[in-house]
Amino acid sequence: MNIQDNRAHVYSRIGLVLVLSASLFIAAQWGHTQTVPEKQPGALAPVVLSGSDLGFRVESQKGDTAFGTFVVRINGQWVTAASAGSLKPLSVK
Repeated sequence: MNIQDNRAHVYSRIGLVLVLSASLFIAAQWGHTQTVPEKQPGALAPVVLSGSDLGFRVESQKGDTAFGTFVVRINGQWVTAASAGSLKPLSVK
C-alpha cells in the first residue's frame, strides 16, 4: 500500500463522515419541525372575549394573531359554537 492509496482511503473516510453528519443533522431538523409544541406552564390561560352572548375563547397566540374557538353563552355556560350553514347553489341568469 503506497502513500496515495492511504491518502485516498483517509479522504473517502472523511467524506463518509461528512455525509453521515449532514444526514443526521437534516433528519434531526426535520424531526424537530414535526413536533407539536406543548403548552407552557406560564402560557396564557384561555380567555373569553365576548359581547353579551357571543365570544371568542383565545387558546394561543402567535405574534399578533390569536387562535381560538367561537363560543356562545347558553344558560350561563360558555359552549363551543358550530356552524349550521348549508351550501346554496349559485343561480345563473
